[in-house]
Amino acid sequence: MITMYKKFITFSALAFCIGFITYAYFNHWIIIAYPRRQAATTDSLIPGHQKKKITLYYWHNNNWHSENSELLWSSNKVDCVTYLIRAWLTVLEEEKATSRSITLQTAILTASQQELLLSFDRKPFDHESNTYTKWMWIEGLLKTIRLNNLDIQRITFLEHHQPLQDDHLDFSNPWPIKGFLPS
Repeated sequence: MITMYKKFITFSALAFCIGFITYAYFNHWIIIAYPRRQAATTDSLIPGHQKKKITLYYWHNNNWHSENSELLWSSNKVDCVTYLIRAWLTVLEEEKATSRSITLQTAILTASQQELLLSFDRKPFDHESNTYTKWMWIEGLLKTIRLNNLDIQRITFLEHHQPLQDDHLDFSNPWPIKGFLPS
């Protein structure tokens, strides 16, 4: 009889401990972390990519501003341009240098690798924006691409893969990467 009683107490205590540990684990009172392998570096995750320090230029409050950043850089020029422009658009949004969120849909190089076609999901500026503000937006993008050494000569701006339409600026022809600002 006593042996049976000891077995019952031992079994109950063991069930209670297992139940309590399970309850504590699922309620995050106990955290079990398994040893992990060291995280691989970015360079080994994506072959042909490396980190590069870049500078993003934009016009805001009637002044040029620049922001340094680090991006993944590839031997593929289209990937580099895409990463660069998306980072630039993010900075514009964070700094409130643009009134709307703009997304780069596609970046494509022509066969000569000298002309870049950029398609955005909407017009990069408001209808109410003045010509100078629109022009400086474009110049900021051109300057960012030019000064990050991407070896592109011209850029065509598109909206939903169609030529960008604007009442003040002409987007029917590619814009030279040098822009139109006096040096």
